[in-house]
Amino acid sequence: MEEKVTMEALRQMAMNSTKEFRVGSSSGIYSGQATAYRAQRLLGCRFTTEANHDLGVIAITKSEQ
Repeated sequence: MEEKVTMEALRQMAMNSTKEFRVGSSSGIYSGQATAYRAQRLLGCRFTTEANHDLGVIAITKSEQ
């Protein structure tokens, strides 16, 4: 089942936690990374990402700025 990286999902993440999103494709990974980086300013935190293009998975970590 594919998941989308949404602003709401990022907002609900606990600080200093990591969540994996199974987006299914490289384009989903790129979209998820863009969403996370845009959310940094709005949510006042920092997101880092790690992607596995073979599996179509992106791991996003939320931390303090």
